[in-house]
Amino acid sequence: MDNNDLFFGTDFLLDDEEEKLSLKEGELREVSVLFADIKGFTNISNLFAPEVIHGKMDEIMKIFTRCIAFYGGFVDKYMGDGIMALFGAKKATEHDTQRAILSALKMQEQLRLYNGLLAREPGFESLELGLRIGINTGLVSVGKVGQSREGDFTVYGPEVNLASRMESNAPVNGIMLPLSTKRLVEHIFEFEHLGMKAVKGMDEPIDCWRVLAQKSEGNKPAGSVFIGREAELRLLQNAYQDMSFRIMVSRETRG
Repeated sequence: MDNNDLFFGTDFLLDDEEEKLSLKEGELREVSVLFADIKGFTNISNLFAPEVIHGKMDEIMKIFTRCIAFYGGFVDKYMGDGIMALFGAKKATEHDTQRAILSALKMQEQLRLYNGLLAREPGFESLELGLRIGINTGLVSVGKVGQSREGDFTVYGPEVNLASRMESNAPVNGIMLPLSTKRLVEHIFEFEHLGMKAVKGMDEPIDCWRVLAQKSEGNKPAGSVFIGREAELRLLQNAYQDMSFRIMVSRETRG
């Protein structure tokens, strides 16, 4: 498959220079954690050579990485047919949950497109890959894994485990998150209530929600730090205009 066939759109461009991740071991940060897992390759894994399956998976992971990077996320690790990403690890903002969800929606969109292209290839005609995504926002601890190597940082804590459980319990082609995370962005996205779910590793059932779509009034570029700041911007604009008027009147009076 030619990656040039994949259409991201003119609004889906990345800077050539990727920002370096800078974290300190033991640091506590509020981060939106995203886990995604591809479903469907297992059924055909014994029908194709391993390098063929690996090649397809590599294509998909590159697409997902681009989706994540576009919305300001950082790929923490690749895990076979899964991926873990962090939003707010490089630079914390009040929009990290929104960015994570927009990234997840973009991943779903791109996988649907990839499925259409994959169906044109011999042997893959009847294959339709699915995607489970889980997102959770909370306080995490930063640390190294295994043998000490520069830059080998990841995040730990119950909030990370909950994000992983959201993914493993999400419906195929669904984005699931807990109520606490949903509340951060319920004015931006539409949700479906999935009910209370018993989640492995959690003492109490978790109130789970599925992301349906972005609300029409929330259709603003996620890259702007002024999302949701219309009222503040109007105040600043009015203050600027008032000050400009006062200066003009003062100059005319002196003149």
